[in-house]
Amino acid sequence: MGDQCPGRGVSQAPTAGTILGKLSDLPDPSARASDWNDGAVILVHRNGVVTAWMNECPHAQLRLSLTSGKVLLHKDGFIVCPIHGASFESESGACAGGPAGDDGLTAVVVRVVSGDVVAG
Repeated sequence: MGDQCPGRGVSQAPTAGTILGKLSDLPDPSARASDWNDGAVILVHRNGVVTAWMNECPHAQLRLSLTSGKVLLHKDGFIVCPIHGASFESESGACAGGPAGDDGLTAVVVRVVSGDVVAG
C-alpha cells in the first residue's frame, strides 16, 4: 500500500466558517489534504486561486490524498488519483481521464480570510 491512503467514504462537507487550513501551508502550485476532519477535504492552490474538493475519488470512493497528506497535482493542473490514475481538472473538478468516466469531484466552496482557508 505504500504511501496511499485507501480509506473508503469521506464525511459530509464542512459547514460554512470551518477553517480547513492555512494559506501559508499551501504554496502555489500545490495540493494537500485539509487540516479539518482527518483530511476529509483537499485544498488546491494554483495560479493564485484556492479551490477545494471532498477527498474522495468518485470511481471507487477512495481518498485522493496520500497518507502524508500530499495530493498528486500534475504540472498541467490535474489532480491525479494515486490508486487508479483518474485525473480531474483542479479548477472545475471534472474528470479529464481514467476510470472515473463522467463523474467529477464534489466541490467545497472556500474563501481565504486573514490567511486561513475557510469553508463557505
